[in-house]
Amino acid sequence: MISLDDVRFDFPQTTFSLRIGSLEIAPDEHVAITGPSGCGKTTLLQILSGILKPVSGAVRIGDAELTSMSDAERRRFRITSVGQVFQDFELLESLRLVENILLPFMINGALILDGPVRARARSLAESVGLGEFLNRPVTKLSQGERQRVAICRAVITKPSLILADEPTGNLDSLTKLTIMKLLHDQARATGASLVVVTHDHELLSGFDRSLDFVEIASQGKTRKQTGPEDAS
Repeated sequence: MISLDDVRFDFPQTTFSLRIGSLEIAPDEHVAITGPSGCGKTTLLQILSGILKPVSGAVRIGDAELTSMSDAERRRFRITSVGQVFQDFELLESLRLVENILLPFMINGALILDGPVRARARSLAESVGLGEFLNRPVTKLSQGERQRVAICRAVITKPSLILADEPTGNLDSLTKLTIMKLLHDQARATGASLVVVTHDHELLSGFDRSLDFVEIASQGKTRKQTGPEDAS
């Protein structure tokens, strides 16, 4: 179970303030979050992943209480338990395509990089049409291809929570359906929760629930003025 209780987050030295009174997501639930640009959706994903720590309140992912963890503990939790698809992909341009997919195993000793993991990376790449490009530098990939690499990396560890920030934003109609099927299938295969921020209302029918972020935030008296929040 994912739960947020009386969460407050403020960006230092800005007027941005986020409040969420209560939010619960079941262990295997697939939830879409919609809302206008700049309202705080990406900030919510970063709180769920442990990248950002609230000023107050409780964030629980299964048995883990993120708000009581140190920075190092949250990083370890994120690497081992959370798969993330960022808006800007966050691929390492010095690495090949397959190395970017395998990156979580290359940067954390808690994950073991072995033959089955490498085979899974190849299978994931093939499932999104990138099987022939495994050794290609990511600098040689299109925006849509980079997006697909980022999604493969997010699910390679079979995480218990998958967070995706506009995962189909750079994809054509056919590819975005393939990508969403991959995310849904991978989440169901491991019983993971899937939380996706999206502006694409055509995708909402594939989710168990769709939540309007403004409604979630209004329960916690969220307000947003100017601040460093991204455009999602």
